[in-house]
Amino acid sequence: MIFAQQYYGIRNITEYEGIGVSITGISIVFAALVLISLFITSLPRVLAMLESVLPPEPKSHAATVPTTSTNDHDEAVVAAIGFALHARHRKKN
Repeated sequence: MIFAQQYYGIRNITEYEGIGVSITGISIVFAALVLISLFITSLPRVLAMLESVLPPEPKSHAATVPTTSTNDHDEAVVAAIGFALHARHRKKN
């Protein structure tokens, strides 16, 4: 109990300026959070201004849509491979 009183307590907080340090730490964290929220809020406006300076994004190539006959063929090939692997596994056991 004496050991705990040596390091903890109101007397040590006031003696070593614990309240001032706590208020300073809280102020620093609050200021950082305010700056982060201001940055996030202003980001769309900044990006809109930079849009005229930055080059335009290249158009992405349209993905080719496979025809149904190719899709049916692929499914048949996958089914055949699966059956062959299943048959091979059954022979091993």
